[in-house]
Amino acid sequence: MATRQKKNSRFSGLAVPAVCLCILGYYGFHAYQGSLGIKSRSAMEQKSLDLEFELARLHEEHASLKIKVGLLRNGRVEKDMLDQQARHLLNFVKANEYVIISGKN
Repeated sequence: MATRQKKNSRFSGLAVPAVCLCILGYYGFHAYQGSLGIKSRSAMEQKSLDLEFELARLHEEHASLKIKVGLLRNGRVEKDMLDQQARHLLNFVKANEYVIISGKN
């Protein structure tokens, strides 16, 4: 009985390395371009820096408000501050007063 042997193709040895190369290329692309990749890291760092500045600004605003609240505690009300807030909220001005409008509260 005669047996016939199959002749090996030139490309049969390249199939597994080609598939592995495609998989590595896919993951490499997403490691660089993905939402958590190398390219988006600088955007995340910039956003983190912006949020730190916002947090510092909010801490300053909190300290300012804490001082204002401290003036209203313990039964001692600053008459000037009470007058200023009442006039601001009610839009009330006496006839002999001048109004200076500023951007800050």
